[in-house]
Amino acid sequence: MIHNINKLEKEKIIKQFGNEFFNRVKALIQPLTIRWDIAELNLIDHFSANLVFKGKSNKFGPIVLKFGRNPDEFSSEAAALNSFKSKAICNPFEAGYHNMVLIEEAIEPGITLKSEENLDVRVNVFCNLFKELHKKEKSLKKTNYTDNTEFKYKSYKDWVFKISDYMDKQASWKEVALHMRRAKNLYIELSKTSKNHMIIIGES
Repeated sequence: MIHNINKLEKEKIIKQFGNEFFNRVKALIQPLTIRWDIAELNLIDHFSANLVFKGKSNKFGPIVLKFGRNPDEFSSEAAALNSFKSKAICNPFEAGYHNMVLIEEAIEPGITLKSEENLDVRVNVFCNLFKELHKKEKSLKKTNYTDNTEFKYKSYKDWVFKISDYMDKQASWKEVALHMRRAKNLYIELSKTSKNHMIIIGES
């Protein structure tokens, strides 16, 4: 199947991400549908950082196809997915770092925990899943992802400190600056309790 982006999809993508990004996706999407034998592809139009399609591949089964925009963020997500190899995380099939394209397993909704009457079973399922969402950094597979340089995961510290310092300079965001300053101080205090670095999967 050759997927052609229709007029409505085109307008939505350009409005959210710009014409240059759309042209890149347009040039890539047809070769990728052939390469991965994609039989069905539907745009997910509640946009976030990436452009996302959901569909079916005759090669992989139910899939999610992501087109990234930020090289660092794309590499971080792809590297984490490749490193976890966990039942709690969707399986990444292939990643194109140069084009920032990721094809991964589509996770379909299952049975809700609320439908399980036994509280012990519900707690056990949740705890086992939650434990799988964290991995010690040293236990993760080390791979050279780009330019023969070992990939380093981004830290919440960088994000919290950067936002906190930025908000301190914004005169009209005093309340937000106060909360971010508290978050920064909380991070510093929590960091003193453990020296272990953990990798955390968020939305994937």
